Amino acid sequence: MQRNRLALLVPILALALARPALADTFELVSTDGPIRLHIESNGEVHGFYPKRQGEMFGHVGADGDIHGIWVQPRSDHPCHEMRRDTNAWGAFFISNPYHHNVAGYWGYCGEEPRRDWQIERR
Repeated sequence: MQRNRLALLVPILALALARPALADTFELVSTDGPIRLHIESNGEVHGFYPKRQGEMFGHVGADGDIHGIWVQPRSDHPCHEMRRDTNAWGAFFISNPYHHNVAGYWGYCGEEPRRDWQIERR
């Protein structure tokens, strides 16, 4: 009986240890300076990048990647539509946020986040 319990417990523990904890705060370094991201236990993401006084809002998807929008007071490409009280916003995507080989993409306004974002995890 003890052996059967252990046989059931090992795969469950392995799965739990393989998945990163969602509640986390970490920093990324980008061409726009440092980015501080906080991920809540429910998967909601809030970030800040001080160089442009910008904020990021999003969520962690089922695949572990982060999807959301960025907003800042000003942009060289102002949007026609306002988001979070500004017309300087766009979408972003961060792949592998829990790994050192993180990748990021962004876009202006409603465009798909396809612009390469040079970021790395600190």
